[in-house]
Amino acid sequence: MALVRYNILAALGIEKQKRSHPPGGDEHEIEPASKRRKEEEKGAMQLFQQLASRMWKPRRNSVVEGIVEERSQGRLQVGAEPSSFEVRLKTSSGKVKVCFDGPAARAFHRSLGLQRGGRIRIQGYNSQVRDGVEELQLKEVHPGLSVKVVATATMCQSEEVLQVRDLQGHLRKVQTGEAKAVVSVEAIARSIGKLEHQELAMQPGEFAATRTIELQCLYSESACLWRLWDAQAEDLADCWQGKHIIIHGTRVRQSNGPELTGCVSVKPAS
Repeated sequence: MALVRYNILAALGIEKQKRSHPPGGDEHEIEPASKRRKEEEKGAMQLFQQLASRMWKPRRNSVVEGIVEERSQGRLQVGAEPSSFEVRLKTSSGKVKVCFDGPAARAFHRSLGLQRGGRIRIQGYNSQVRDGVEELQLKEVHPGLSVKVVATATMCQSEEVLQVRDLQGHLRKVQTGEAKAVVSVEAIARSIGKLEHQELAMQPGEFAATRTIELQCLYSESACLWRLWDAQAEDLADCWQGKHIIIHGTRVRQSNGPELTGCVSVKPAS
């Protein structure tokens, strides 16, 4: 069976246009179609690269940790619920601007770690570099998004070092306003519990990592529990068990006796 070629343009009543030649020139002076196509593709690729460099780039597996140096309040909605706000972090590699918008702004605006002086760890964001400063954009609250409080501003201001046996008396001073609830404590890490996950009361369906450590006083039989959350619970290593440590910037509270929550840092006692 013979193959028949059809002229589609002719069938549609369209005459094939002849290529015009430049005045005084010959046909061979016209740019070949393949060369023009390559130049067009090259120009399109350059334009795409320029646009891509300005777009938000996903870096959902990267982690940024730093201290909040400044917080600016954005737009407010009815009921004082912000629709956006920004914080500026000081990290080990420089300055970072973090923009919270929409659902993310409403979910995290009350976080104590996002106040000036707090230390936070962020994961699951989009980023770009603008005017030499890295800028993170947090909008939707998705499973990969994490804003963990490493230490609040109050914790970072702790100076006093107590023994475990002193905590009950210190709590009474806290209740009367004579002392701060944030202290540093010297103790023995008698046992370190396993990493667990607890559902958050304010965010049903969301779980946070938690770990409980039993502390023993160096100079008495007194003991207390020390609870860690999120990044601190995940990072605490079993190698601290049985060691003489100093917990800096932990909050003491009453819970069937003195109990410690969180910290700024943990160091071996010298």
